[in-house]
Amino acid sequence: MLARTLTTVCATLAAGLQALPADAVVDPDLPRQADLMVLGIVLDHTESSQNAFGLKLEPEDPDAMRPRMTLCNHDRSEKLTLDFYERDTAVVISELHVERVSTPHVECVVPPQHIENFDSGKGIHLGMRHEEVTAILGTHYQTHRHPDEEVISYRIDDKDVPMLQRHNAPAYYGQYHFRDNRLVKYGMGFEFP
Repeated sequence: MLARTLTTVCATLAAGLQALPADAVVDPDLPRQADLMVLGIVLDHTESSQNAFGLKLEPEDPDAMRPRMTLCNHDRSEKLTLDFYERDTAVVISELHVERVSTPHVECVVPPQHIENFDSGKGIHLGMRHEEVTAILGTHYQTHRHPDEEVISYRIDDKDVPMLQRHNAPAYYGQYHFRDNRLVKYGMGFEFP
C-alpha cells in the first residue's frame, strides 16, 4: 500500500501538480480519523484548488444550490466530486467524494495527466478492505448496515479540536462504503455554518 501511495504521489508531482504550502499537507494536529486530501486537493484550502493538475478547480454551475465539479481518472473508471462552499473571502472545497463510475458516459473533466486512482492523503483508495481502512483511521467509528453495503462513519465535532478551529467549521466527517468487504466509495468534508 505504501508503494502504491508513493507511486501515485510521485506521478502526480511529476505530472505538474504545483507543490502546496507545507501547512496544507503537514498538519501536526490532524486527528487519526481525519483525512483532508485527495491527490493533492485539500479541503478548505484555496491554493490547492487554484492550479491542481493544471486546471482551475471551480464549480460547473456556481449558482447551483450545491456547486460542484467532477473529475475522472484517465480511463473514467473512478470519479472525484468536489463540493464547494462560499466563504466570506473565497469559494472553497468543503467536501470530496470518490467512487467508481457506474456509466461510461459520466460528465466529468479528465485532467491531462495520467491519473490511475484518486488516493486520499492517508493512502486510502477504492478496493481496500475494511480492515485496511480502519488500520489507518482507527476504530472510533459508527457502522450503518444496508442490504448491499456497509458504511462506516467517522465524525469530529468537538469545538476544541484545533483542526476544526483552524477551518472555522463545527464538524468534520468521513464516510466509507464497503461491498463484499471492499471500499467502493468514500467521502470527507467539513460542515460549515
